[in-house]
Amino acid sequence: KFAPVEGDYKVYIIDEAHMLTAEAFNALLKTLEEPPAHVIFIFATTESHKFPATILSRCQRFDFKRLSSDEIYRQLAFIAGEEKLKVEEGALRLIAGQAGGGMRDAIGILEQAAAHAQGKLSAADVRAVLGLVEIEALFSLGKAVAGRDLAAAFRLVQEVEEAGKDPALFARQAAEFFRDLLVLQLPGEQAPVGLEPEATGRAREFAGQIDAALLKKGVECFLEAGLAIRRGTEGALSLEMALVRLILEEEPGLEAFDERLAALEERLARLEKVIQPPPGARTVSREKESEGKGAPEARGSSTRAPEVRAPETRTAKTRTGKTHTQEAAAPLPVEAGAAEKSNDLTGPVADFPWWDRLLEEMRGKKRTVEALLKEGVPRSYRPGHLVVAFAPGFRFHWENVRRPDNLRLVEEVLSRLAGERITVECVLEKEEEARTPGKEPELVQKALSLFGGEVVKAEEEE
Repeated sequence: KFAPVEGDYKVYIIDEAHMLTAEAFNALLKTLEEPPAHVIFIFATTESHKFPATILSRCQRFDFKRLSSDEIYRQLAFIAGEEKLKVEEGALRLIAGQAGGGMRDAIGILEQAAAHAQGKLSAADVRAVLGLVEIEALFSLGKAVAGRDLAAAFRLVQEVEEAGKDPALFARQAAEFFRDLLVLQLPGEQAPVGLEPEATGRAREFAGQIDAALLKKGVECFLEAGLAIRRGTEGALSLEMALVRLILEEEPGLEAFDERLAALEERLARLEKVIQPPPGARTVSREKESEGKGAPEARGSSTRAPEVRAPETRTAKTRTGKTHTQEAAAPLPVEAGAAEKSNDLTGPVADFPWWDRLLEEMRGKKRTVEALLKEGVPRSYRPGHLVVAFAPGFRFHWENVRRPDNLRLVEEVLSRLAGERITVECVLEKEEEARTPGKEPELVQKALSLFGGEVVKAEEEE
């Protein structure tokens, strides 16, 4: 309502404007919508997202970015020259790095340090005002980490505490120092570092003595320690534990990964040799091969007895007249009576002629179904029908094999192997049936075959 006494405008600056309440913003709406011609409102804030949309729509927004360290340094140098202050370049560089991009904070630090200094303002005066440790302490910390000297690192932390320094601030300094060392390892044009000019060359030489992975881990450990110190009341304990992780827990290199991979492959090969039957132990044939030149097989009945190929020693004569012997898998005929007996199977898996080949085929088609079938046992077989039993502890396997898509796939593969249509029925054994001698789960059977002994008591996990 009142015109300005001097000048053309009245300027109202509201700092930290995001702290205004909703009622205060609503009271300003009418004034902002139709402001007097001689009035300008300036809302200063660092959290513009807290402003109501009705206020933002009536204002013109200007975003100010943080100043770089070089810009702050140049402005501080200008101020020091105008005020006739004697200041070292390293002190101004340190103030610019610690200001966090804020010129007001940088000027405040300069004023405090100038009042503290006796004569020329040095970097040591700035560290004393800010509570920072000397650069030598950071180099000592880097040497202790590089040399895996935990005792020296602990002594350094104790000295920092006795000097009255803030452990959280020291952790942040250590993280920044390790970051600067990591940057100095990079080839070509590098990002700016927060070190003083006289310490940069020394740090570059020292950076070449530490592995980059160790520097990266150091940055992470010290940042985590700083956060933990601020949240808790343990003091330097979090910092000491960060040093323990950094110095004692070595990062595995590529050679260690190669060794572990080779050891795992060796163990896997030994396991496969134990689980899988020896090659050539038994081969099942679906049809009897003709001994003539492609003569068709005479089929006497619709039900064919499976044949088992067993190793056989043959004597052959070459064109030169020399003879030699070789072992081959020759078909051994199975008598009709034996074939009829094989149709009623109640023994282990190996008694069913096509079981091993079924698992092998399923491994190539659908590994999950093969893994489920491994826990089953062919309990009985009659022409065109196979019953696969699962122990009570393998209900999950039984339910998933019985899914229509999985069961259809198993029947298709088995019918193709046997040369006739075979349906598969999956049953879940009762607990007392599953624990009768000779009917233990496959895993128990393998354990008995490897280590011997007998089953005394079996309990299922709930």
